[in-house]
Amino acid sequence: MSKCDLIAIVGSGGKSSIMHDLAESIYIRDKKNIWLTTTTKVSFEYENKNSVLYQCSGYENIPDPLPYPITFLYSKKFNNGEKLSGPCPILISNKLWNNGKNTVIFEADGSKRLPLKYYEPKDRQLTGKETKIIICISIKFSKMKIGTESIHRFSKYGDKNLEGKDFNYTFLEKLIYSENGYMKNIDENKSYIIYNGIESKKELEIAENLKNIHLKRFPNSKCFARGTYFGIHKGITGETWWNMKKI
Repeated sequence: MSKCDLIAIVGSGGKSSIMHDLAESIYIRDKKNIWLTTTTKVSFEYENKNSVLYQCSGYENIPDPLPYPITFLYSKKFNNGEKLSGPCPILISNKLWNNGKNTVIFEADGSKRLPLKYYEPKDRQLTGKETKIIICISIKFSKMKIGTESIHRFSKYGDKNLEGKDFNYTFLEKLIYSENGYMKNIDENKSYIIYNGIESKKELEIAENLKNIHLKRFPNSKCFARGTYFGIHKGITGETWWNMKKI
């Protein structure tokens, strides 16, 4: 990742923490202020804790240069102030990023904080100008059973007889690479797969097995594992972030 990238984060299980960890790493390295935002819905409490919030209603009141090291731009609060929504993708690419003038990282997907999800056709709200796309898959599913508690929109996935059963690689491959799945319309040369939430050697082995499945389909992708298994560090805000390792 480099300064002046336009980075979208999609997938399930850990997108917000990855976004902030990445933003802090880039800022510390490059000393260049960074925009964060979303084309979906995010937690007010989380973003308020880990960045400076800046509300905008359109092109005319977006500050230039960026006012703070890590600034989260949003359009409005809703759900009694619990959630934030962001600007439209065109504003992100044309105004915030502005052909590489600024570094921008944004969430473009939702999964209700579950480790996996079943995709529908219009889930990802991308700009079309992304320089990098991070795809997050949480390995926390390995401690769970197949069902609504582990897969966002499991009820729409199909076979209800699978509910309550253990995960296996056949099922995971079918889910992850379904018709509208995690890699739909994503350029593998720009993609970074992060298997998130690794806490043990066993979970790392699961991530490595998923990586091998992925690289058979998309050999140019870059795959990483992230979690407390690799150690932790303190960020600018004092938040504890997990380390990451290429696999």
